[in-house]
Amino acid sequence: MKQAGLDQGGWVPLLDTLNKAVWPEVRRTILQRVLAILGPFPDPPESLDPQIISVEDAGDHLRKKVVLPGEDEDPLYIYLLVPKEMPRPAPAVLCLHSTTKGSGKDLPAGVAGFAPGDPPVESRSYALHMVRRGYVALAPDMLCDGQRVPEGLQPYDTSEFYRRYPDWSAAGKIIWDSMRAIDYLFTLDFVDTDPVHVRKHLAREPGDPLSARADGGPGRVGKSKDTRRRCTDRGSRMVP
Repeated sequence: MKQAGLDQGGWVPLLDTLNKAVWPEVRRTILQRVLAILGPFPDPPESLDPQIISVEDAGDHLRKKVVLPGEDEDPLYIYLLVPKEMPRPAPAVLCLHSTTKGSGKDLPAGVAGFAPGDPPVESRSYALHMVRRGYVALAPDMLCDGQRVPEGLQPYDTSEFYRRYPDWSAAGKIIWDSMRAIDYLFTLDFVDTDPVHVRKHLAREPGDPLSARADGGPGRVGKSKDTRRRCTDRGSRMVP
């Protein structure tokens, strides 16, 4: 028996039955199943309480380091790159870094290469490329990378995360952090948030722009542009 795009086994046979009439129910079912895998999301904070901890003049743009308080003393560190010359409101792009050796947000911001202190990698400095094209670019540290590597652990070791959150998932946390980063963009009066674009390098990273609004938050998110490169799995677990 098939009903609203769902078969008896609970699958979603999109190619067979998908149409405008059944899509709302099919979408709800897909979202419910994805969220069941990702684990429960916390309630959105009443206030993001962003703090600008440094501002650097990078020539044609300003590089601001911003911190958003997070769960259990896990703040979200972000580079906000703002062109010195830009339209108002300016287009915005969320730049999610690929897997690094601990440089995190420094890689897309053009501050470092894959490891802290390494020279920048031109092909991966996409936040820098975007700000030089007039975009406000936001580059956060993802879970267990950059300034968010737990003390005594290697980048992408998720053991401490699962000790704290056995019912959540690292993939869910990364999506949650991406949602909060987009929420921060919505607080900036010089940013055009319709849509917010997303740029990332690695297709397997879970900070997907469509999932970034899984909480029904405001605004529209544009397409991501993936290079679909492969990388070494460092033993991290994206789902329990």
